[in-house]
Amino acid sequence: MANARANFDDLLAHTSRAALQAALASWHSPLTLPQAEQLRGHALALEPALQPLRLAIVHTYTSDLLEPWLALQAALEGFELQTYHAPYGLAMQEAVPDSPLVAHCPDLTLLMLRREDLHPELSRPIVGLPLERLGLLRDESVARLAEIVRAFRAQAVGQIVVTLLPSPLPPSLGQHDAQAAERSEAAWWQASKAAIAERLRRDSPATTFVDLDDVQAHVGSAAFFDKRYWYSASYPFSAAGACEFARRTYPPAVGIQP
Repeated sequence: MANARANFDDLLAHTSRAALQAALASWHSPLTLPQAEQLRGHALALEPALQPLRLAIVHTYTSDLLEPWLALQAALEGFELQTYHAPYGLAMQEAVPDSPLVAHCPDLTLLMLRREDLHPELSRPIVGLPLERLGLLRDESVARLAEIVRAFRAQAVGQIVVTLLPSPLPPSLGQHDAQAAERSEAAWWQASKAAIAERLRRDSPATTFVDLDDVQAHVGSAAFFDKRYWYSASYPFSAAGACEFARRTYPPAVGIQP
């Protein structure tokens, strides 16, 4: 415990944000929330002064508990975060010229969506659907996401980052999913994500798809979700998952410079 504390104190001794980021890149223990708050306070006090970054979040699961991690990563990148959380749910009423979200003048708009936001059938296992229906379901889901993004893209909402929350459940076929050929849920989702990325690349400028399945694989499935928060507050992330989510939110926003 003493060594862990000493190592964390070493982080607070860095006198530049670049050095602090480099040290955190080799930090192997998950940060606790109090540690994240301490690091943010330290990053805020470093020179040069931070520039404001206005973030808007549209979310169909709890977003408020993610803010400390987003604020920490913003401070490390040279920004002081100013966040607007839209009302809970797929708040399409925010995608109009006189909405509170547009009035916030965001530099970055984060869409924290779930799979079932794209189509009601995605709230259930898809393994039993006919093959023809699986193809149509992908097309309809991709089209729905494109419609959501297009509505926000029509407003002055800055860079858009799109995320889809992975399922906390394993594939319905378990270890046999890899051998299920056309009925593999993992393969279906992989192809669907490729279709989403291609559609956004083609039709929606200044929009980035961040693959949370990749974040989950990086952190580890067991360490990504905290089911206590999910069941009590509809908030999925462990500290490690939230930290990695936040880290990947800002680099795609290449048009935003401190």
